[in-house]
Amino acid sequence: MSKKGTIKATQTPAVATSDLEILYPDQPVKIAARNITVREYRFVEGLRLQPLYADFINDIFERVKGGEQPEMHHVIELLGRYESQLIELIAASADVSVEWIAELSDDDGMHLMYVWWTVNVAFFMRRVHSRIAASRVLEKTNLDGA
Repeated sequence: MSKKGTIKATQTPAVATSDLEILYPDQPVKIAARNITVREYRFVEGLRLQPLYADFINDIFERVKGGEQPEMHHVIELLGRYESQLIELIAASADVSVEWIAELSDDDGMHLMYVWWTVNVAFFMRRVHSRIAASRVLEKTNLDGA
């Protein structure tokens, strides 16, 4: 039985409550008296942003492939290692400037980060799961070729 808030390597976390929210997880939110919409990255945008999140995906992959089920506080800790990339990723998702984010209070910044993660967790976990699947194929191929 897994703990609440863990991410299993065999599943994409579902934070949405309806099929429509799963397909379109974009979420309107008011941050620092400004109405914004935090949206999940689309395919081409995700390709363009890949250099910003590659190291973060590597870290999550290493934890998940090793059997660890990172809880939210672990994810936040990992994200903190990539401050400048994180701010750029959030800005792209929310269509706001990096400068605007830099001026947010701690409370507003944390709120925005949690909304951004909630909206984009499936996007990132798809990349982790693809990497896990690719590594399993590579392992199988190496075993068969030995």
